[in-house]
Amino acid sequence: MPQLTTDSDRVVVIYIALSDVMDFKILHMMRLHQMMMEIKISDDYCRSDIYVADYDYLTLRLISKIKS
Repeated sequence: MPQLTTDSDRVVVIYIALSDVMDFKILHMMRLHQMMMEIKISDDYCRSDIYVADYDYLTLRLISKIKS
């Protein structure tokens, strides 16, 4: 979110929007998350993070792909 909450927390919304589960690459997602965290550590002044996850598109096929 572009603005902090009143308690100086950053809200991060996570969702999976894929048309095909086979396009999902866990290493790509982990790299993006790591780069985002490095930028936040160097430039962001929030007190903590609040993560909101949307699991509408989460399926057993996707979970099995993440686990393997």
